[in-house]
Amino acid sequence: MSTFKTPFAKFEIDASTKTLNMEWQPNTKNMGDEGFKETLTAVIEAVEKEGLNKIFVDARQYFHTLIPELQSWHDNTIVPRYIKADVRRIAFVMPEDFFNQVAIEQTFEEDTAVSSLQTQYFGSESEAKGWLNVAVAA
Repeated sequence: MSTFKTPFAKFEIDASTKTLNMEWQPNTKNMGDEGFKETLTAVIEAVEKEGLNKIFVDARQYFHTLIPELQSWHDNTIVPRYIKADVRRIAFVMPEDFFNQVAIEQTFEEDTAVSSLQTQYFGSESEAKGWLNVAVAA
């Protein structure tokens, strides 16, 4: 497994399961909108470069507020690239903060309605990774 990091997240690439494991860091409290964009750009670039089709996101330490403009940027910039790269599943371990939970869920709610991208939200890492690794029908 190879690893890399950005100022706000740590990443691990598991080529054997075609999974990108992402862990948001506590300093997201100080992350601006550009930091969010840079981090998600690093996600999609790793997915594209490595041919990954699953993403595990540990969002328990995610504290940045997703404003509607960031959600729109995500929908218009990142999601089409996920779909083109054939990302099939994204699993989140959710933060305790209710508002951040809602923002994360809203970001992906509309995306899954129009694509083959499946997104689920979990309370534990084991549940999330278990769901990610269940075979996906082609």
